[in-house]
Amino acid sequence: MININTWLLLMATLSYGYFYETLLMDNLCL
Repeated sequence: MININTWLLLMATLSYGYFYETLLMDNLCL
């Protein structure tokens, strides 16, 4: 079973990466 802390860290990293990429795309489109 995966460690809950590792899972939370992974999810936070993916969420931040997706948010940052979306923000970067919006800035490039402007």
